[in-house]
Amino acid sequence: MSADVFISYVRNNEKFATSLAASLLKQNITSWVDTEKIGPAEKWNAAIREGIIKAHVFVVLLDKQWLNSKVCNDEYFLALEHAKTIEPVVVEQVDSLGWKKLELTVPDELQSRNYIFTHNREFYDVVNDVVMAVRTNYDRKQLLSRYEQRAVNWKNSGEKFGLIRGLELQHFIESEQLSHGEKPDMTVLSQDFVLASQNAESRELEEVRERKRQAESKVLAAQSEHLKKESPGESIAYASDAWVKAPTVEALVSLGSWFTEYIHLVGMWKLGLEVDAVAFDQEGGSLAVSEKNHAMIMGNSINQTLCVWNIDDLGKMGDFTDPEGFGGCTWGKGQLVVQRRGNILSYRYDHFDQKFRQTSTGVALPEARGKMVSSPSGGLVAMPCGHEGFALYDIQTKQAIRLPANEECNAIAWLDENILLLIEGNTLTQRSLTNLKECTVLLEHQTVAIDARAGRWVALSMSDRARLHWSTAEGVDGVDLLSSPDPASVLRLDPDGKTAFIGGGGGGSTPFGMTEVDIVSGQIIRHWLGGFDQAVTDIDVTGNGYMAAGRSDGTVFLWNIRATVLDNNDNVEPAEMKTLQGNIKESDDLFAQKLEVLWDDKNGKCIERLLPPSGRNNDVFPGPTPCVMCDEILCTGFGSLLLWYNLSSEEKPLEGKGHTNPITHISCSHTNALWASLAVNCNNNNLMEIFAWNHCHEKPILQLLIPYILIDEMNFDSSGEILLLQQNSITVRQLLMDPDRWISSGKKISELRWSRT
Repeated sequence: MSADVFISYVRNNEKFATSLAASLLKQNITSWVDTEKIGPAEKWNAAIREGIIKAHVFVVLLDKQWLNSKVCNDEYFLALEHAKTIEPVVVEQVDSLGWKKLELTVPDELQSRNYIFTHNREFYDVVNDVVMAVRTNYDRKQLLSRYEQRAVNWKNSGEKFGLIRGLELQHFIESEQLSHGEKPDMTVLSQDFVLASQNAESRELEEVRERKRQAESKVLAAQSEHLKKESPGESIAYASDAWVKAPTVEALVSLGSWFTEYIHLVGMWKLGLEVDAVAFDQEGGSLAVSEKNHAMIMGNSINQTLCVWNIDDLGKMGDFTDPEGFGGCTWGKGQLVVQRRGNILSYRYDHFDQKFRQTSTGVALPEARGKMVSSPSGGLVAMPCGHEGFALYDIQTKQAIRLPANEECNAIAWLDENILLLIEGNTLTQRSLTNLKECTVLLEHQTVAIDARAGRWVALSMSDRARLHWSTAEGVDGVDLLSSPDPASVLRLDPDGKTAFIGGGGGGSTPFGMTEVDIVSGQIIRHWLGGFDQAVTDIDVTGNGYMAAGRSDGTVFLWNIRATVLDNNDNVEPAEMKTLQGNIKESDDLFAQKLEVLWDDKNGKCIERLLPPSGRNNDVFPGPTPCVMCDEILCTGFGSLLLWYNLSSEEKPLEGKGHTNPITHISCSHTNALWASLAVNCNNNNLMEIFAWNHCHEKPILQLLIPYILIDEMNFDSSGEILLLQQNSITVRQLLMDPDRWISSGKKISELRWSRT
């Protein structure tokens, strides 16, 4: 049991020791005395050791016998070893020379202490001195005195300088915790000083930790940006971790850029092997995905999988595994048609048992060497079989036929219920079910992909660059693509037949795995999916606006290409604008200047202006020349120039210069005479440039670049402050276009942001 004081003495001072212990107890100070603390048969040396270690103060009853006692000296050195406070009480008379005449040496620690003498003194006075010494830690008193002075200096500096930090603060706090209420107490000023030091160190440590978190957040954000194209799943995980670690600007940007890139992403799955085929059912409610048949792992334990998901709730409807893999999949007549182990099998989903049931025994056919496709009615499945020609499978009768091709058959598509399009070698041919042996050559280019929908087909060829071909009433037309995956290998038509999705990649010269292009112009609409060394292997598009894409790393993406993700605010109405109708007159000379007469029907006025020669600039104006009038000022686009005409004056028009591309849309705010013009950046087909012009100024006051979007109108809202970009009367972008508000809010023009939901 621990005691406050351990009393070390020799036997001739036993009475004094017990009396001192009894007197100290009356002052609530417990003592360890061997006559009371060592039990019968207990090992006395172990008991003494425990008593010294557990006591706070080591009291020495000092005389000549104690100095000569080996046991007492052992007790003393044990107390020093455990940093006990030493208090010497001299219990015999000592002359001026002390014990030197007896050639006895007093240990250094005892010599440094102020002795408590008992000779010629009352016993209770000695007890009081011992009590005061026990309750006063002189080392602590000196320590507190030093810190009191530092606290005064800190206070005099206005509490700005002189706080303690690090190990010094830590050691001081630890010594306070071990003081056990010893005297003297800390002053209020010292307490405030230590507390301020702790708070300051906590703030500094938190700042260090915050800087570390911010640095880690920036690293995670950079990793997110690096993986955004290659691995969207990992990218969004890194971006989320970056934001949780610390809400840095970099983390916010990585999240924002990810959602901007993948705003239409609905679902994403990861299979083990390369995706061979993705296929929607006719209603667009189910998605089947099969892994590529890898002969190199046949016989091993790796199972190759075909999975089916419900795209409404992203739940898995079923899966099939086979070590020999699958040759492809498609849908028809509500059934899933699969090539498995050289056989064509069909399955129907049992909604009651919630699993697929096999509906055919299988028909042996050569392995498909391209995408299996069903006819528009879903009754027939066509599949290219490479050098073995192609095959047709009737889902109702469960019968199949094999047909030869002129060359190796690589792809196939249904133009309608009775006409097939095939890529035989590098040639695109057409065959009718009424006479499959007869074929018509449509293209002799290096054709690599084909798709058809609603009687219209598009084909992709690859030579020096990718070229898109399509059917017209006059025959076949085509356009070179400025950007496409390298190599391009997959082609799918959008349900509306206006755009095409081109997939591929893995060649290393372009980071795009899938690109959407306008069929007629070949202009890039957007890049959907990063490819680089992960090629897009198959794409499918369904009529209700979903698109699936599979990659060579086994990743499957599901997109909603019809999702409305932009701001459609019903409270924002376009302002009414007067639009002039134009009539074009051309001279007989092909290289003469073209004269356009613009009529203002309401005011009965007309103006004339010169246009570039038609023969030299057929591509300058892709559509009607934009022109808008506001308060007797007519504004029109003239190539990349903006021209303002004052209809009440005969002066020449004022030219506004800034665009480097043909202007396609113009609008004017009726509240502040701010004009806006829009052009597509031909050097970067992924951007649109919008200029703001203040009061018919010669130079724009703002140049804003935004991602390319399809629009057919550009108007200011009724407030005249918001510019609306619209498609089919739906607002797809809103832009703040009020210079006064930019200045009043303290924003720089470069900080202008477009809004969306």
